[in-house]
Amino acid sequence: MNLVFFVLIFLGSLGAIAQTGASPFGEDPCADSSAQEFFSILKDSYDKTDSTFSISLLKAQIKKCGKTTKDVLNVDDGFLDSMAKQSREKEFSKIKTNLEKASQYGEIKEHEKDFINYAKKTGNTDYEAYLSQKKAQGLAAAANEKKSCSPVDMSKEMPPIRNQDSVGWCYAFTAADLLSYKMKKNISAADIALQDQDNWLDSIERGVKGSTAADFNGGWFSHSLQSMQRKGLCLEKDLSSEDNSGGTFADSLRSLDSWGRATIAAKRQECDSLYAETKKLFPGATLSDLQEVVKSSSKRDFINNLREKSCKQRIPAQYEVVTITKQGYYKKIYDKLARNSPELDYAQALDEQLSNKNPVGVSIDANGLSDRRSPATTYENSASHALSVVGRRFNDSTGQCEYLLRNSYGAGCSGYDSTLECKKGMIWMPKPDLMSRTWGLSYVK
Repeated sequence: MNLVFFVLIFLGSLGAIAQTGASPFGEDPCADSSAQEFFSILKDSYDKTDSTFSISLLKAQIKKCGKTTKDVLNVDDGFLDSMAKQSREKEFSKIKTNLEKASQYGEIKEHEKDFINYAKKTGNTDYEAYLSQKKAQGLAAAANEKKSCSPVDMSKEMPPIRNQDSVGWCYAFTAADLLSYKMKKNISAADIALQDQDNWLDSIERGVKGSTAADFNGGWFSHSLQSMQRKGLCLEKDLSSEDNSGGTFADSLRSLDSWGRATIAAKRQECDSLYAETKKLFPGATLSDLQEVVKSSSKRDFINNLREKSCKQRIPAQYEVVTITKQGYYKKIYDKLARNSPELDYAQALDEQLSNKNPVGVSIDANGLSDRRSPATTYENSASHALSVVGRRFNDSTGQCEYLLRNSYGAGCSGYDSTLECKKGMIWMPKPDLMSRTWGLSYVK
């Protein structure tokens, strides 16, 4: 499926079609397969985004080609009309949910126009009393929030934004952010990830299966914060968390690991070429360090031993880690991992740390970063991500408290929802969104 077609389906807007100048039905708009592919995508998306325009477009195109929906799709127009109705109702439900959440923490004016529009579209004409009630609730909440939402911005006291690139180490970048702020030094996120994921079982598996240097998947930043106290912290200048070879971090580390294991297997001590690659990811390691690692390592611990050589002067650190989860999100055993709190207490804990100028790491649904209108976050559908909350302000134009999120996607702003203010890789997110999309926080003290 080409990208233009995909975007048109999900935006479902005449403006998108006008801008691209492309037909959403491909080069042969009257081919049954084109309409069928369009319909297949609609069935997957109509309950997630308002697809009424796309459905009407599909019906019109089939009619224009002198066919019927029954002939082409094996459903009649009534079925498509029912899909459109459900799509509008789903969208109205999402808007109402957003408005409800907004009224808990501030004014609802950002959602008011859409709410009225979709109330009328879905035939809900007796909405005035409800809307009046939510306006009053929102104004009262905004008055309280304005008192407590004092401006805080710690972003200038932190290292430059980093890019996790091709690895799922967001948790390690978040832990490194919190520790960098506390220690007033730029702490290596790669060191945290490699230590956290280089446990005994991983090492054995790599040795037996000959697999890659490390697991590039995610983890728990609260666990990483705890574990880093045992060995101390490594500086970013000694172990880079970003790829400096022009490729991707994951590919570079896999390539280096493969090369190193081959060198060990061949019992070669000539390491000049290998050292040139090593310096790109492990700048703190010398040639003699590499030679010693090659001589003393097994294939499974090459990268971990190289990491230790690169971080010669670890910084001792003692601190307490506090973790709070939101009641009702985690299931079974996860409820026992941290202090469980109702949402209002959870929000208060976040604000207390920000008022004390202490950044907070949060577990967040990444879907809400790229699309604020995506389905509500649940345990089952969240795209788990981690980032740091480093600031706060009250936005008078929206009547909502907002939080400054420091991410690990680099200093750019592409990919974020266009309604979220972004600057140099950091975004301002309204409090209702943050409370809807996060379920756990940790901080150090």
